[in-house]
Amino acid sequence: MPDIITWHELDGGSLITMQEHKEDFVQKWNKAWTDAGKEVPAVPQICINEYAQSIECGVPGRLVNWMARLEDNGMYGCLPFWHQANNLNDLTADANEANGAWWAFKWYGDMSGQRLGVESNTAYNKLYGLATIDNNKQSSKVLFGGQDGSTSVVLKNVADTELFKDASKVHIKVESTSNVGLVGAQTEVPAILEGTFPVNDDGSVIVSVQNAKFSTAYCLTMTKANESDPVEEPMVSVYQNYYEAEQGELAGSSVIVQTGTSSINNLQYGGPDSYLSDDKGVLMKKDGELTYTISVPTDGKYELNYVYGNGTGTKRSDPENSRSLNLLQSMTVDDAEPVEMTMKNTLLTNTTGSHREY
Repeated sequence: MPDIITWHELDGGSLITMQEHKEDFVQKWNKAWTDAGKEVPAVPQICINEYAQSIECGVPGRLVNWMARLEDNGMYGCLPFWHQANNLNDLTADANEANGAWWAFKWYGDMSGQRLGVESNTAYNKLYGLATIDNNKQSSKVLFGGQDGSTSVVLKNVADTELFKDASKVHIKVESTSNVGLVGAQTEVPAILEGTFPVNDDGSVIVSVQNAKFSTAYCLTMTKANESDPVEEPMVSVYQNYYEAEQGELAGSSVIVQTGTSSINNLQYGGPDSYLSDDKGVLMKKDGELTYTISVPTDGKYELNYVYGNGTGTKRSDPENSRSLNLLQSMTVDDAEPVEMTMKNTLLTNTTGSHREY
C-alpha cells in the first residue's frame, strides 16, 4: 500500500468540503480492509498535492483559510502550479523579492508549540485562521484573514494558560500583509495595531481590527506585558484604505470590464462575499482617464499603491516574436504637476503587480 495518499482540492467550495472528502476516503479505506477480512491499519499520511483556485494564488487573506483548513483536517498540502514557473508557486515577485502572500507563509512557518482550537461565526471561506501557543518562545500567535470591515478576535482562557497564568494584562501586536498582485513586491509588513491590553475577568482578551480587508492576512502576536506597562488605547497605524478602480470617475476611453473568474490566467480577485462572483476592473485605453476621490485625515506624506496588470505585447503562443512592453501613465494629485509613472510589464493583463508613488 502507498505511504502517502494524495489528491487535488482545487474547487472553489473545497474549503468547506475538504473535511467531507477526507471522511469519505477514511470510510473507503476502512471498508476495503474490512471486506478483505484483514485488520485495518492506520490511515497513511494525506497530502493535498495542489490546493486553491488560480484566482486565490498570491492572495494572503484567502490562502490563510486554506492553511487553517489543512491544519483542521491534519493533512499536508502543496500550493498549485497554475501560473509562472520559478516563483515558488506565486509567493515571490522576483528574485529575492517576496510578494504579499510570501509573508503569510513566513508567519505560518514561524508558528510552533501547541496548536489551539479556532472558532468563527462565519463560513470557512470568510473570517478564519489558526492559532498556536509556545511556552519556549514565550508567545502565542493567531494568523487570520478573509473578511472586510471590522473584525474582532477573542482570545479565550488566556489567564488559564501556563504562559499567561493569572495575568492581568498582555502585550498585543498585529501585523498585516496585503494583496499586491503576483509580481508586486511586499518589502515589509507594518504593525497596524500594538499596545498593552487588559485580561478580562473571564480570562479573555479582545482585539478589534478596524477597516480589515478580506484579501489581507493578519498576524497577531501575544506576549507577556511588564508590570509597569499602562493599559491604554493601543497604537494604531497610519491611515490606510482601499479604493476600487471601477468606483472612480471614468472619462475618455476608459471602460469598466468584467474580469471573470473562469480562466486560469485570471488573477483579479473577486468580491469579499463570494470568490465565485465576477470581479470588475477598469481597462485604461489610450487617452483614458480615471479619477479617484480620496480623503485623508491629516496633511502629510502618503504611500499610494496601484495594483495593476500590463500584458502589452505578450504573445504566449509565439514567444520568439513576443515584445512585452512597459507603459507610461501620468498621475496628477490636487492639480499639481503630473507625475509620469512607468507601469512595468506583468506578462499578462490579468497577472497583477504593483506600482508605488509617494
